[in-house]
Amino acid sequence: MAASLETVILKLLQNTTNEGQVQGFREIQDLFKDPSIIISLCQCLTQSQDPHVREYAALLLRRRLLKAKFWKRVPEDVKQGLKQTVLEAYVKDNEKRVRNGIAELVAAIAKHEFSDGKWPELMTLLNQSIRSNNVNDREVGLYTVSVIAKTLGAKLKPNFKGLLSLFQKTLTDTSSVEIPFYTIKALTNMVCSIGTEEMNLFQSLIPNVITVAKLIANDNQVKACECLEIFDELVESEVAVLAPHLKSLIDLCLEIAASNAYGDELRVKAVNIVAYLIRLKKKAVIKQRLAQPILEIIFPLMCNPCPGDTDDDDNDLDEQTLPSAAGQALDVMALHLPPSKLLPLLMHHLQGAFENTDPHHRKAAFLAISVIAEGCSEFIRYKYLPIFVPVIIRGIQDNDTVVRNAALYAVGQYAEYLQPEISKYASELLPVLFDYLQATCQQLQQGNKNPPTLMRTFYAVERFCENLEDILPYLPTLMNCLTTFLTINTEKSAIVKELAVEAIGSVAAAAKSNFVPYFSPIMVHLQRFISEKHTDETRPLQIQSIDTLAIIARTVGPETFMPLAHDCIKCGILLMTEIDDPDVRRSCYGLFSSVSVVLKSEMAPYLNTIVERMLESIKSLEGISISTSCGDRNTAFTLFEDEDDEEKENGDMSDDNIENLEDAEDDDDDDDVTGYNVENAYVEEKEGACLALKEMSDEVG
Repeated sequence: MAASLETVILKLLQNTTNEGQVQGFREIQDLFKDPSIIISLCQCLTQSQDPHVREYAALLLRRRLLKAKFWKRVPEDVKQGLKQTVLEAYVKDNEKRVRNGIAELVAAIAKHEFSDGKWPELMTLLNQSIRSNNVNDREVGLYTVSVIAKTLGAKLKPNFKGLLSLFQKTLTDTSSVEIPFYTIKALTNMVCSIGTEEMNLFQSLIPNVITVAKLIANDNQVKACECLEIFDELVESEVAVLAPHLKSLIDLCLEIAASNAYGDELRVKAVNIVAYLIRLKKKAVIKQRLAQPILEIIFPLMCNPCPGDTDDDDNDLDEQTLPSAAGQALDVMALHLPPSKLLPLLMHHLQGAFENTDPHHRKAAFLAISVIAEGCSEFIRYKYLPIFVPVIIRGIQDNDTVVRNAALYAVGQYAEYLQPEISKYASELLPVLFDYLQATCQQLQQGNKNPPTLMRTFYAVERFCENLEDILPYLPTLMNCLTTFLTINTEKSAIVKELAVEAIGSVAAAAKSNFVPYFSPIMVHLQRFISEKHTDETRPLQIQSIDTLAIIARTVGPETFMPLAHDCIKCGILLMTEIDDPDVRRSCYGLFSSVSVVLKSEMAPYLNTIVERMLESIKSLEGISISTSCGDRNTAFTLFEDEDDEEKENGDMSDDNIENLEDAEDDDDDDDVTGYNVENAYVEEKEGACLALKEMSDEVG
């Protein structure tokens, strides 16, 4: 059988077409029905002359044996022979990729055998490998330990002290970069399981880890990023290990972040670690006077040009670019360090940046005073607003787009976090904002393309107006301008209308009953945007129109909205039935919730349809996907799950299968699962359904 299995594996590896891959998988599936498949795979692993076949045989064995339910079915004599064969192959195979595959297989078997003490030969062999005079042996030995540490977790704990003692030597082994690299990988995988008894020994390794990370950064930046992950893990679970070495680690990260010799991925990683450390060890950062050296690196990074600076991009601080990572780090500093210590240090950088001839420096200054708004809110409200507001007004009128964008962002942030003091400056800020809004409207009416500052302009207006207690004096001018945006028809006008509709919702929420005079003309536009046919590109306009309609239903009062209430419910039911979109459903649920405030008991006839669909949303698994380390080959391994399905369908409840039920939790722990992905839209749909159900139960009864 081994010969035929090798033939099938070769064919599978050589045939890259989808049809050929599927056929190959099916042939392997048929072979797996033979109980001797384990022995045949072992023969391929040890006897095939083709390293690709040996590697794939190890992969198939690993997948077959990873779950406890399959391991339990292997006869005891076969298990013993398998463990011996695998260790022999591990020692004898000279191909690094094959040995790495065998290491993964070893970890899979160790998952079942190691903690029961049934495989003492394993640690003996690994110790020999790590101590070997052969560089390749040491590399593969450490790689295997790193994989086993990831797979076994706390089950490896009895061996931690011995391994940590070995790592003191391997971290300083300069004969191969792989040796200290895999040592750090192993340490990373051990972090979650270390306890007080290993703490001192683990802590003593950190200086060498820092040294190695710096050396590897000069040799291989991808590996250096992986090395830095140990600090992510330590920050999450054992930050005390880093306490004595905080300054050394921050110095390393700042050195990497500041150097143009490194790529952005590594530099961003370094900046993020600094931010984590500030968040969790703020007292040590203050005590060791690290805020100033951090700012000396962070602020200049914010001054770097960002890709897409001239685009209409509202994500300057969301995307993981180097300047945005630096901005996020400054945000963390503002949230966790005393403003009295941070602001004077930051002002030293801002004074020159605001006057700098380079627009990216001016942009950085405005972004800096924006991101500190939340963390330093009280300090700014009472001390710095008279300084910052005139500067922001000047920034909105700057000749450069990136500067105007940043200044508009500052207005939005201040409106959100510096209330009520910022509202006192409404008479200074709003005329400038309205002038800018009207100028933007005129440009679009003339057929010009959407300006790069479009999103930030609406963001600033929306945030300021929704938090303005007395919006009435500004309402006619603002609504006249926003309504004009709804009539613009250009190639990209859908996004313009969407932003205007969103702003109208914010204005309505702030104006409350004062919005009634604008209700009828606005409803004409909203009804059109909601009812007309949409493409994927224009769908957000429809969704935002539903959201704004829901806000208006709450604000204008039942007497004004009642004539439209029943039609709104019917329209929402039709939309959520005809359009399969989680955002549409979420918006409709919000609309139903708002209109229930108006209709009260009159909403009862619609409840069966509405509630049934809401419950479907809550129970739905749509939008959830699983990421695995097998990549595109993952589909090949459904052959193992297929056998489980057959057993369930056949009602096979043998003693073995009953025992498997007890191991269900263990079986679900598949090491190839690297993550569960949940699309935000589906989460928000569920949240919207829950909130709507609660309010409807209160309002309708």
